[in-house]
Order: sequence, then structure tokens, then C-alpha cells
Amino acid sequence: MNWCGCLNTSENLEKGAVKTYHFDDETGEFEEISQESIPEEGIKEILVANPGVSYAIFQVPFIVWLYHGPETSVQTKFKSARAIAKLRDDVLLGAKIVTVDEGSEPLPFKFVTKMANPEDYNIVQGSAEFEPAYTGSEADMTSLEKMSIEKISLLLEQIPIPEGYEREVIIHENTMYAVKNARRSFMGAEIEEIELIPLSKEATIENGTYLANDLNPRFLFENNNLVLVEMLHKSEQRKNQESIFSQLNE
Repeated sequence: MNWCGCLNTSENLEKGAVKTYHFDDETGEFEEISQESIPEEGIKEILVANPGVSYAIFQVPFIVWLYHGPETSVQTKFKSARAIAKLRDDVLLGAKIVTVDEGSEPLPFKFVTKMANPEDYNIVQGSAEFEPAYTGSEADMTSLEKMSIEKISLLLEQIPIPEGYEREVIIHENTMYAVKNARRSFMGAEIEEIELIPLSKEATIENGTYLANDLNPRFLFENNNLVLVEMLHKSEQRKNQESIFSQLNE
């Protein structure tokens, strides 16, 4: 991919501009919605009218909202999560992708879709500071690696975890990641994210076979291909419940 060409695309977008795309289940791609077809009341009108559709909303600079309506299927969420990273790289390289589900919209998302008015919260539009994740320098190669991890995180956000379980390890393309649920602040709103921590390059694992004690493997397939493997462990609450039921049955 020509990274410089993608950067030029993002630089040509006016600061504060908003581009909206809807996900087409049949093609598996996002299609741009013309600015003329968006009502004066805002993008919110389109979101409400199509509760089973996923949308990509680019807010310059440097964020992309991946929005799922209340009737969006798990399959559509999964497919759109795979497609959004490529769209981001083509339209606004370096932008942060944030997934939003109906009913849990953070304030910044409500502002750009006109679900809420910044003035009602004493917030001046344009006052927030944004920084790109990639600027073109050699030092930013680590940022590109982080973007690939971000794509995996997006997939995980679309897959419900079985009740009473938590993710501990993810295996993707022969790389192992520890899973950490992180929270960060964005324009006054708390956003929860899945943080993947790759196995240290300095770590040395002896050759041999290993048992994943107390861990339950779960496999994610798409089109007959193994996409990733999750290693789940029981939550402390589930362990306590099982212990109580075990005592009752004795």
C-alpha cells in the first residue's frame, strides 16, 4: 500500500469535515452517502431510519466511528469490522476507529451526528485536540503495527463472550496476545477498549507441547478459514457460583 498516497487523501479533507458511509451486506463493502442526501437535522435521522445497518462516520481529524444500529446482526457487525480498517486506511490513514452501539453513544459521537448539542454541555466545537496515529516518519512503524492489532480488537468487539467467561489470550497468525480491557477518556467521555499486548520479542519459549490449564479454547472461522483462537477463563463470579451449587448438591 502507498502510505504517502493515503496521507495525501486525509490531508485534502478539510478539518472538521464529516464523511459518512453505510455498509452493504451483499458486497461486503462500505458505500459513501452523499452530503446532499443527509437531512439538515443531521446523520441521526439516517441512523434512526435504518436500525439494522452499520455505518462508518469519518470525523476529521482523526477519528472514525463504526456505528451499529439496534437491529444490526452479529454477522453484519463482524463483516463491517473487517471492512472498516481498509476503508480507514484509504480515506483517513492514522484515524482512530471507535465502535459505537445504539444506546451507548459517547458525547463526541452524539455531537457529530447531532444527537446532542455541544453548547448544551458548554463545549466549544473544535476545542478538542486530535493527533494522528501515523505521520509518515520511520519512527511511526510501531504505530502501523498497532493498527494491525487494532483490526483484531475490532473483530473481538463484535463477538459476544459467553456469560461467566473472560478473554485471557488471543492467537492470530502465529502471534499470541494477552488481553486487557482498558478505558480511556475522549472529549470528557469514558470509552472502553480491548487492548492486545503481544508476546515480547525478547521472550524465549522452549520448544515442546503445553497444556492450557483452566483455559477454554474458542475458534473463530470465516469462509472455512481459521481467523483467530480465543482462550477464555471463567470469571471469579462464575467460579463462586459453581462452588455454591457444588456445595448444595453434596
